[in-house]
Order: sequence, then C-alpha cells, then structure tokens
Amino acid sequence: MNLQEIREGLDAVDRQMAELFAQRMKLCAQAARVKAESGKAVYDGAREQETLKSLEDAAEDDFAKRDLEELFSQIMTMSRRMQYR
Repeated sequence: MNLQEIREGLDAVDRQMAELFAQRMKLCAQAARVKAESGKAVYDGAREQETLKSLEDAAEDDFAKRDLEELFSQIMTMSRRMQYR
C-alpha cells in the first residue's frame, strides 16, 4: 500500500468510529433516562471497571491495553458528562 491508500483506509476507519461514537452516545442518553426514572446514579464505578477489564482482556499486548484503557476512560467520562445534562 502506498501512503495515499493508507490515509484513505484511516479516513474510512475514522468515519466508522465517529458513527459508532454517535451510536454509543445515543445509547448513553437512553441509559440516562432509565437511570433517572429508576433513581439510579449516573456513575457506576463497578460497571466502568468491568468494561475496562473486558477491553483489556481483548487487547493484543500491553501497549494496546494502556491505550484502550485511556481511550475508553475518556469516552466514559464524555458519556457521564452527557448523562448529567
């Protein structure tokens, strides 16, 4: 592959990630409504740790584990911020 083809592949992956992020945020909005209706707190530390552990288990190596933890910690922070609105 040449650099242009690689960049086109990256652009396609980035678009898919943006679409998946939008889907995730819609689901988080639904979760916020359910939590509010049932009186549950937005933050569920055990659930977040469970999610991070699951992603860590799927990682290919230690570098990927750290990166996935950082990425999804940020995503979960953004999700919580949206749910508090």
